[in-house]
Amino acid sequence: MVEAKIKLLSLMLMYSGALAVVQAFKLPETSSSPGIYLSINALAYTESDGTVVKRRLEATWHGRQVSEGDLILLELGGAERPDLEIQPALHPDGFYVSDVQVPYLDVEGLGNISSSCMFDYRVSWLDAEGVVLAESCLRMEPSWQYEHRDVLAKMKVGDLMLAGSHDAGAYRDYEGEGDDNWATSAVYAQEEDLLNQLLWGSRFLDIRVGNYPTLEDQFWLVHGIIKTHSLMEGISQVKEFLRLSRDVLVWEINGFEQPWTAADHETLKSLLVSEFGRWLVSPGELGWSTTLQDIWSREDLPSEEGRIIITYNNGYTDPQLFFREVLGGWGDVNEPEALYQYLNEAVGLATNNPAYQPWKPNCQMTPTAIDIIGGRWSGLREMADAVNRNVSGWWREEWTELGSTFSIHDFILSTDMVRESIRRSVRLAGNL
Repeated sequence: MVEAKIKLLSLMLMYSGALAVVQAFKLPETSSSPGIYLSINALAYTESDGTVVKRRLEATWHGRQVSEGDLILLELGGAERPDLEIQPALHPDGFYVSDVQVPYLDVEGLGNISSSCMFDYRVSWLDAEGVVLAESCLRMEPSWQYEHRDVLAKMKVGDLMLAGSHDAGAYRDYEGEGDDNWATSAVYAQEEDLLNQLLWGSRFLDIRVGNYPTLEDQFWLVHGIIKTHSLMEGISQVKEFLRLSRDVLVWEINGFEQPWTAADHETLKSLLVSEFGRWLVSPGELGWSTTLQDIWSREDLPSEEGRIIITYNNGYTDPQLFFREVLGGWGDVNEPEALYQYLNEAVGLATNNPAYQPWKPNCQMTPTAIDIIGGRWSGLREMADAVNRNVSGWWREEWTELGSTFSIHDFILSTDMVRESIRRSVRLAGNL
């Protein structure tokens, strides 16, 4: 398991000494339609002259063979730098990474919390005649479920497709060459903190908690045995989102690191109920078969705020408060081809299988200690950059109809999975 490998890495380390612009946006109708999207590239590094490279704006196109004369126009919305014209025929892999660094969201400046084109970054794909084949923008999705409530209300929450963040609590902004080490690169799986992950549209948080009863803060967000942030920091961020949005998110405690006693579990459960009780959705008799309409209309929860579902993946769970654990799938592979093979087989098992409703496929690669130390992969960022475009394409073009899926990803903003989750959930709900 990745946690065991991170424990090994940590032991080896010890011994080695803008404001949003609201605009309607139409997703491609089908996987075969020309499409284009903007994302935030996962790679981060420091060049020899000290320049920090991170959070680069990336354009990816799909669904149509590129022709000579096609043009990708990247519009930067009044930024100091000029717009960019890209000839897609010169980029046969179907993507282009610019040197535009995407700012972090300013939550205080967001104003009305709604789906928006951020920083006015837009992209268009034009043919040789100037006809627009596809267009998109860098899109924040803080309320996508509620904005589509007319269609999604009748949907069972377990039938949705949700894009999720793998090791959501292992987040870190790249701070320069001091982060260019194999310990840091193997621990941190996300660039954005929990609030920003949710604002961009992630709705499933894969959370690991460590128990440190001798510290002032007993509970910590962890990746393996490595502490990343205090649990209360993460809780505070999610509570802020729940006050801003009316969407439903899933907080999964998927790991419990360090020794735990029954009393420790009771303390954690009491903390979760105390902090999240205002928005906590109890499973009732229906559990994952509960509709979004039922969740939104519950009289014991605030009508103008969000909702949280908690799974406590441990025998000490409380079935009156927490939903049953989501079936997980993990390939434990370190090559893109092996990840595809695992996911393709897993999707085959999940199709029309009630045991997989819902399920949680891990859509990221896992490094071994030898991978990191030997330099085969520089870390989780490079591994995400190697697969996230492909993973997005596999779900968009091959596994097109599967619902009841909470896919989780490293560096989720370098995927197109938020938009795929919206597109698919709306389509599946419309077919009911």
